[in-house]
Amino acid sequence: MVVIWVNVLMLKKVEIYTCLILALFAVNTGLYAQVVGVEQWADHLSYNKLLQIVEVNNRIYCATEQSVFYYDKNDNSVNRLSKVNGLSDVGVSSIAYNPLSKAIILGYSNANIDVIINDEVYNIPDIKMKNILGSKRINNIMFIGDEAYLACGFGIVVLSVDRLEVKDTYYLNLAHDGVADIVNFHDTIFASTESGVYKAPISGFNLSDFNSWSLEYGLAGACGALGVIGENLIVACRGISDTDTLLARIESGWSSFESGSYFLIKDIGTYNNQLYVTREDGVYLYDENLSSIQVYSNSVKPYGAIGDSEGNLWVADNYAGLIKGAASWGIFPNGPWTNRCFSMDCVGGDLWVAPGGRTGGWGNSYISDGLFGYLNNSWENISFTEVDSTHDITAVEINPSDQSQLYAGSWGKGLLEFKDGILQKTYRAENTDSVLQSVVPGQDYYRIGGLEFDQNGNLWVVSTEVDHILSVRQPEGSWTGFGFPGLGLNTRAGDIVVDDYNNKWILLPGNGILVFNENSTFSNNLDDDYLILNNSVGLGNLPDKDVVSIAKDLDGEIWVGTNSGITVFYSPGDVFSGNEFDSQQILIEEDSSYQYLLEAERITAIAVDGANRKWIGTESAGLFLMSEDGTKEIYRFTETNSPLLSDNILALAINHETGDVFMGTDKGVLSFRSGAIEGLSVHSNVIAFPNPVKPEFNGPIAIRGLVLDADVKITDISGNLIYQTKALGGQAIWPGKNLNGVKVSSGIYLVFSTNEDGAQTMVTKVLFLN
Repeated sequence: MVVIWVNVLMLKKVEIYTCLILALFAVNTGLYAQVVGVEQWADHLSYNKLLQIVEVNNRIYCATEQSVFYYDKNDNSVNRLSKVNGLSDVGVSSIAYNPLSKAIILGYSNANIDVIINDEVYNIPDIKMKNILGSKRINNIMFIGDEAYLACGFGIVVLSVDRLEVKDTYYLNLAHDGVADIVNFHDTIFASTESGVYKAPISGFNLSDFNSWSLEYGLAGACGALGVIGENLIVACRGISDTDTLLARIESGWSSFESGSYFLIKDIGTYNNQLYVTREDGVYLYDENLSSIQVYSNSVKPYGAIGDSEGNLWVADNYAGLIKGAASWGIFPNGPWTNRCFSMDCVGGDLWVAPGGRTGGWGNSYISDGLFGYLNNSWENISFTEVDSTHDITAVEINPSDQSQLYAGSWGKGLLEFKDGILQKTYRAENTDSVLQSVVPGQDYYRIGGLEFDQNGNLWVVSTEVDHILSVRQPEGSWTGFGFPGLGLNTRAGDIVVDDYNNKWILLPGNGILVFNENSTFSNNLDDDYLILNNSVGLGNLPDKDVVSIAKDLDGEIWVGTNSGITVFYSPGDVFSGNEFDSQQILIEEDSSYQYLLEAERITAIAVDGANRKWIGTESAGLFLMSEDGTKEIYRFTETNSPLLSDNILALAINHETGDVFMGTDKGVLSFRSGAIEGLSVHSNVIAFPNPVKPEFNGPIAIRGLVLDADVKITDISGNLIYQTKALGGQAIWPGKNLNGVKVSSGIYLVFSTNEDGAQTMVTKVLFLN
């Protein structure tokens, strides 16, 4: 397997720009494209929420919630830096640049550290790996000579940039208060904490002993941002009204200025002999005498600001990206509006993400992120107001017969219908043509847990804690609701799939699975069949009634993820037949012993690719790709062995046209381009990519447009067999090597493809240039 990613270890340098996916950015449009090959990764992170910024030569580097991008002032390009292309982690919390060592320091919320020198990344995980009580977050970074001082959630860490190692750790008081910011003022280190400002001389003896530190100021409670301008030391301290006051230390005394502030202060910095104070309502500039010079109030949610070498103001906005001067909107790479993901659906190349959620007790989270769509290799965001101010969107479903039509279910206002991204209608109880029920009659308190189209174009809607757990909207617009005796108003209902026998499988977390078939017509309930499956033999034999995820594979089998592993219904058509239909767990051999597949894991998501392989997401063990029958592990991706953002997988979706597997995690969305795509009944538009294969290319060659599971043979121009394989769905993967594992030489190679009975054949060519 060739995955374009390098595991960055301490003192191991990585040429990040050799594998950097350049995202050319048009300032007015925000368009970009990530070009990925087979077995390569792409991030789909939100880049508009900036935390801190620094200038490095002609670039403005921006730390966002999960990663970094930089804006090149020379060519107006925007370039991503993430775990996909060189960084060691996610959750960037601070960034700083030292012109002396020409080093960019990235601090993470888990205390991991990346140092970038001459476009090479060095990872220093010492603090991350150390067992420390409380927060490890690196809040700010200051340089003294070649040493970096890191303001952390437990104290101060001194980093030798030259030696790339942690030199010392300082605890400022017995309580080990977290340090919010740190500055050097008259050869004295000042650090702001929750209990005030502490100080110690830089040349002081044994600063790791908290007795070496003294409290400089502690009357105003928690202190945050620090700054220095001329002979003035500036600090922002929190008052009793939960607002910040600016205090200046002048000739050993402290006094407040701009005391009328009713806003929180996010950052203080000095550039071009001016003091930059970033408040919630804008950026305020002062001279050395602390007299106000100018106010920039155009930004939406400013978190920091700098002045560049040309005298321009740049604002790190936590909503609108990187803002230059008085601009009304910022610069940032295209991406989803936030990193939240609850569920996803992908049809015909279009991906939609529901970023809502619910609490552990199935209550409202009140997430107002709208909807995100990845269409034509670009993210489009539908805002909260554009979804009728609907919070907690938990389910999305694309109409397979009309890709422009999208339905979104919410934990709030009901069911939303979109056409080409524009809201057409909201379905709830007061609509005369809707049978959806509210948990609290008369109020917008709908809880929709699942959506699914059947083969007849009917949309099935699952609701929780109501009489009609299941409702259906027929193509012409009529609705029917279904209730089930034995399922009370406290029944929780989640996802749904429709099998090849028109049975509806509805997850009832904690209670098993409801299987339903209306048999003849929606109006005749006398012949309806339904059954509640649980962990009893003869009634499903589930390993656990706490069911979490479900999927139908290409053979029509139903795969169910539970709190205790995965199980499979191999004969779903026998549920109402009286024949045996119980699910079976998959027995695998591991370390010379047998056990059930992932029996100790909570299975949060299941997706089936074009080769009928199973992608299985877990709550804490990462992502697995299993063979068609689930007995062989093909890949296992975790935080430590891959660019995977988190081992907690929330949702999965597959683009069957490209093979991209989209993974929604608790830290954002990314994708991996697998070798499997949807197989065809006949060969169609067969292409090889890349073609020609240039000398510098070392990845796999993909041959797509093949019939399902085609047999593929590759020969040289003389007919000598070079390689043979079987297509994964409709795509074959050739590593560019012969049967002995040696890279082939320059020349033309023929690709022969045929289906099982030889009725469908095809020949194409691949040119190698070595």
